[in-house]
Amino acid sequence: MGEPVEEDVPTFEQVTAEGEGALDRVIAELPADVEVVVSEQSAPYPCGDGAMFAQRRDVYVPEGFDVEAFVLELPAILGDAIVLEEEVPLGGPYVSFTMPEFGDAGVSVSGFLPPDRATVSLLVTSRCGKEA
Repeated sequence: MGEPVEEDVPTFEQVTAEGEGALDRVIAELPADVEVVVSEQSAPYPCGDGAMFAQRRDVYVPEGFDVEAFVLELPAILGDAIVLEEEVPLGGPYVSFTMPEFGDAGVSVSGFLPPDRATVSLLVTSRCGKEA
């Protein structure tokens, strides 16, 4: 028997790029005239022997944009690019999935319809990466 092969652990910079890439991929499905605001960033967030990237972006969409339909249709729009997680009823449009192309980054998408501006809220968490 040979020596055990150590799994290739990504760096924190790599998992950050994966998380940002996953968010950008979802935002690319929205109209061009959206306003994207980084609402919350927790980076690095301790995990195992390293850190993971976590970020929330609120995307303010144009008036008349159907937020609920977008969130509910997103799994079909992204198709094979995602692995759909179990849906959790939250009283509003919500979907959660991983994106294998982006290191299995976990993405949660929800819609908010406040009186002033309709919003698609995105939260991503990456896999664990080693810190330099």
